[in-house]
Amino acid sequence: MRNILIKFIRLDKTTLLIGSFLIIFGSTFTIMWIEPETFTSFHDSLWWVMTTISTVGYGDISPQTTAGRNFAMLLYLVGIGVLGVVISLIANAMGIFKKRKEEGKLSYHGKDHIVIVGWSKKAALAIDEILLADKETEIVLIDEVEKEPLNMKRVHYINGSPMKKDVLDKANLENSKSAIVFATDCSDSSRLVDGNSLLVAAALEKNAPHVHTTVEVLDRDHVPMFKHSKVDEVVLSDEFVSRMLVRSSFQKGVSGLFNQLISRESGYDLRQIERKEEWKTYRDVVEDVTSQGGNVIAVGENMDIYKHLDEPLPEGAHIRVVCDKQTYDALC
Repeated sequence: MRNILIKFIRLDKTTLLIGSFLIIFGSTFTIMWIEPETFTSFHDSLWWVMTTISTVGYGDISPQTTAGRNFAMLLYLVGIGVLGVVISLIANAMGIFKKRKEEGKLSYHGKDHIVIVGWSKKAALAIDEILLADKETEIVLIDEVEKEPLNMKRVHYINGSPMKKDVLDKANLENSKSAIVFATDCSDSSRLVDGNSLLVAAALEKNAPHVHTTVEVLDRDHVPMFKHSKVDEVVLSDEFVSRMLVRSSFQKGVSGLFNQLISRESGYDLRQIERKEEWKTYRDVVEDVTSQGGNVIAVGENMDIYKHLDEPLPEGAHIRVVCDKQTYDALC
């Protein structure tokens, strides 16, 4: 008996789970064979087996013959242990799943998500802004901290170096719509920080060159190297803040205006719409957007649109407008 118990304990989880289901379904067919008059369907038989091994015992259906009742007593002895095994295995699997998720070891299989590389306060603010801006877009955060730094519904954590292909594959970078690389807080040297960001950006471009990549850079002198790596956009964080402070000192309230443009909280936001067939000139765009309550800010990166009102609108032009969600939906 002792040897039997030792062998049972040493069985792997898959074997135990398969064995448990075999006992459950085997008992279902056995009772149908013993008492075909009482247990006329597979569903009725399975219902009786499950209520028996769970000790619920509704009594709405039960064996009527001696052979059936003898089998029921055998099922009492074996069934409770079987159900306990199944429940413990399921609970254990859920615990393992949760642990692997918290440790960032689970792969992400969704599409059209945003990949964020590097955990920091700025990354946390960016995640909040994305979740506020779009109710459907999901985020995959890549970092090397031991446990997921943010436990939110649409945020998935991948642990590992973003320079490794297997980590980027876990984040499903190939099927993402954009990637953001934040400067790390690991060093006081902008050269070291930007050097790390450059390596990460190069890895992203190598593995998914079609994904739009934006990188935070600390030193302007390093920008050409990022452009050489074919990074789509570079944001000079320290320089942006410095310029904002200077503008605010000369023009009171300008910081609030910029905050409204880059945040969704006010309802009005800087949005992008695609060129419509009926828009032949810059004037057509301005008049149509304005009539619906929006303001045209730029076409592509060109902001001097009012100097070219009667000129043809370029094919495939991206129009930048400031408007609320209702106006944006109407324009699209």
